[in-house]
Amino acid sequence: MAVLLAIETSGELCSVALFNESKTTYLERREKNVHAVALTGLIDELIRTNHLHLKDLDAICVSKGPGSYTGLRVGASTAKGLCYALNLPLIAVGTLDAMASGFRMEYGFSSGFICPMIDAKRMEVYAEVFDLNMKSMSPARAEILSENSFEELKNETTAFIGNGAGKMVAFEQLFNKANYFPDFVLKASHMAELARAKFEQKELENTSAFEPFYLKDFFTTAKA
Repeated sequence: MAVLLAIETSGELCSVALFNESKTTYLERREKNVHAVALTGLIDELIRTNHLHLKDLDAICVSKGPGSYTGLRVGASTAKGLCYALNLPLIAVGTLDAMASGFRMEYGFSSGFICPMIDAKRMEVYAEVFDLNMKSMSPARAEILSENSFEELKNETTAFIGNGAGKMVAFEQLFNKANYFPDFVLKASHMAELARAKFEQKELENTSAFEPFYLKDFFTTAKA
């Protein structure tokens, strides 16, 4: 029975989870932006409380982005370090994919489309649209929201989820069948279905070459 460790650091919440074929165990730190300090301690606590050792793991799974630049770096470096040390395969799950999968799991959403949104400051979001079968309807994109955004969803039953979804309320009169879930937060436990599928199908990363998916370049100063 495969045992997978999942790491989620793409947003404000730092969380980890253990998956096997029938059970998910989950831990989180609710303080914001403590990933670098908290992550290894959470992993150690999760392993110990399940009466396991790191050598019992079969793979490491990490949320690959988009999301917080710093958070993604912390998650990726920790996951890669564990893979090298334990000679384990690395699985990467898209952050927006995991949000859609976790929302469907938690809320029992049964019709329409799911549009996860990550706040990218001002009126910009990182977003992707999924149908109920988790098929992506368009590539992940950085979208500066306007009245012309997501026109394909204006007459469709849609759940806008994540901390960027609150910005869509400014345009809610244009969306006839939309609901908004800005308080939905991605957790490592939401990665279970996708992580298991990737492990079974051997969709593994090249550990040495793996880099997070930032979607946009990161700039510490204004672009020239």
